[in-house]
Amino acid sequence: MLRDVRMRQNEERARRAPCTDGAACRRQHCDGWHALDLVFCQRTGKPLHENNVRNRDLYPLCKKLGLPWRRALHNMRHGHGSHLLERGVPLRTVAERLGHKDPAFTARVYAHVIRSQAQAAAAVSAMLKEARESLLPSCYPQREGAIRANP
Repeated sequence: MLRDVRMRQNEERARRAPCTDGAACRRQHCDGWHALDLVFCQRTGKPLHENNVRNRDLYPLCKKLGLPWRRALHNMRHGHGSHLLERGVPLRTVAERLGHKDPAFTARVYAHVIRSQAQAAAAVSAMLKEARESLLPSCYPQREGAIRANP
């Protein structure tokens, strides 16, 4: 997919003359190529405008899929952070990826995910304890936290 994007960009670059202002171009209707080396950009190489992406691409897609669109970008960002934490990505890494300066802020915002992970860990621990107790012969002492190999 990214190769196709790059191929289309190269075709556009070949068709257009370079913009004389380069990266500093602020003209709204400049048809020159802007060599900014962006992966996703306008046909001229300029950065995508957030409102255009939201109104032209994201909202119609959400409507077609029957998804709420009012806070679609924010919801996608929050969903991404939740997904990373659910998959065990360290909190600091998630905070950096989301652009949070302080991992404590990330922990507060995503506390619901962290709580569910703690509940899942407690459930696994309880299952392991139950399995250990059911597998041990009754002649072994069953002290909390200690399993003896030899009686």
